[in-house]
Amino acid sequence: RLRPIANPNASRASSSFAPERDVAVVAPGTYDDSRRITDLLRANRAVVLTTLDVEPGLARRLVDFTAGTAYALNAKIEMLIRGVYLVSPQGMPVSADTKERLRAANYHAYDQA
Repeated sequence: RLRPIANPNASRASSSFAPERDVAVVAPGTYDDSRRITDLLRANRAVVLTTLDVEPGLARRLVDFTAGTAYALNAKIEMLIRGVYLVSPQGMPVSADTKERLRAANYHAYDQA
């Protein structure tokens, strides 16, 4: 279940994410690892899905699964670079500053899940 936001104008909802707490980088090795994406989104965590190190067929399946999860949970999915996608829970945008920090860290530094 998604945790409701008590006040959409509260500081957390309008401020940027604390990347070390709210953004998880997921680099699945198998399709079975894709469930973790859903679990994180259901817990109102933003997810960076990186498919850079998997074969193209698996990468497509992971992106398709993630897109379906995003649709079902009213989340937003965007491609950051080819093979790297950001999925944001509904009502919890990720700031440009956080995206830049993730890019500078090559989408690996904030995996705290």
